[in-house]
Amino acid sequence: GGRGAAGPYLCPRGMAGFCAFLQRGASVGARRSGGGGPRPGQKRERGQAGPLRVRAVQMRRVAAMRPARGGDGSGGPETKRRRWVLLGDRAHHEMRAGELARADGAKGEDVLGAFDAVLITEHMAWLPRWHPCHIEGLHSLRSPTKPDGASAPERMGAVDWVHRTLDYDSETRRFKSIAPLFTLMVAFVPGSLAGLERFSALCVDDPEGVIQLCSRQGSKGFQGEGNSDEADCWTLVSTVEFAERCLSTEAMSQKDSKVGAVTYKPQNEKYLRGKTADVMLERFIALTEKLRNTKKKEPDGSLQRLPTQQIDLAKNVLYKRCQRWGAAYPKPRNDAATQKACPKSEIAKVENQLGSCWEVAASNVFCAGDYIEPSDKSMHFQAAALSGMAAGLEILSRAKRDSKGR
Repeated sequence: GGRGAAGPYLCPRGMAGFCAFLQRGASVGARRSGGGGPRPGQKRERGQAGPLRVRAVQMRRVAAMRPARGGDGSGGPETKRRRWVLLGDRAHHEMRAGELARADGAKGEDVLGAFDAVLITEHMAWLPRWHPCHIEGLHSLRSPTKPDGASAPERMGAVDWVHRTLDYDSETRRFKSIAPLFTLMVAFVPGSLAGLERFSALCVDDPEGVIQLCSRQGSKGFQGEGNSDEADCWTLVSTVEFAERCLSTEAMSQKDSKVGAVTYKPQNEKYLRGKTADVMLERFIALTEKLRNTKKKEPDGSLQRLPTQQIDLAKNVLYKRCQRWGAAYPKPRNDAATQKACPKSEIAKVENQLGSCWEVAASNVFCAGDYIEPSDKSMHFQAAALSGMAAGLEILSRAKRDSKGR
């Protein structure tokens, strides 16, 4: 743990048990300042909240959500005590368009469970229905009526507020305040990059504006990855400008000019191994030429530098594949102007000692991520972590308060 500019923050001291929540149905103890939950064999006192139960369902897309209201469709009584039912399908955003369409028609057939609170970390859930990350039911959330039956005061809808805050562009159908990137995963024949093994990563000032970072996989300490006797593996990260150029040529979605319908364009192998991958690979080879040992040993033992045209490093590529990140990280933005223009909305900003998050329509539905707080600093990982912990603290505090009221 430590203390940063945003106040005290937490970090795990070891991986043992830290990812236990990834196991289906596992329970994770929520430690609090009062000493946490009961130890094994110790009875839980009345009013003391139990462990936080997190259900992880692999290969499911949260396609829709709806108020619980006494039945989750699975025949279980648990929903009577919960607020939300999540519905899913077997789709994901990398599927072909036809597969996505078929999965979209099956929304609501796969019940993922009933929950007290929902935490959304993907801002693309706020994109229109054509996007695979769209969550049916989220966009229609409204604040509850008052106890006397009077409706809540008129507020800007959550979708309109998020679109204005993140600067949604109806022409490109993307959030302008979220920067895109492309990455390239490339593997070379062992020994092809002699001289580069002394580098863990390279920060690049590319005059052609294609690459900004190169990372050697073998330097990350993962066993079995980047092994020198198997392949020399690198990950290349593009500039935002290069990604924008690529997306202007081939967008993430396509609009029918006649009927106005929008279709999401998933990534496919031809796209991922095509021109974008070739351009990034060519720039990597050119930019690292002077760092590599491009010399051959003569019979007399001397080293002679090879002409560039005799070094065809591209022929030593074992694998290359791009990844499109249409929304990689937030750009700096002016939230004050947005809040001044629309002070009342269905989105409420929640702040505590850890950070901040959004709550949607006073419904125990939260949004957390690096996009919550505008920042001109490259602290996106820390911002995402603090926002997530702030939302988690808010959820746990409310659960504890609710348990005492029962």
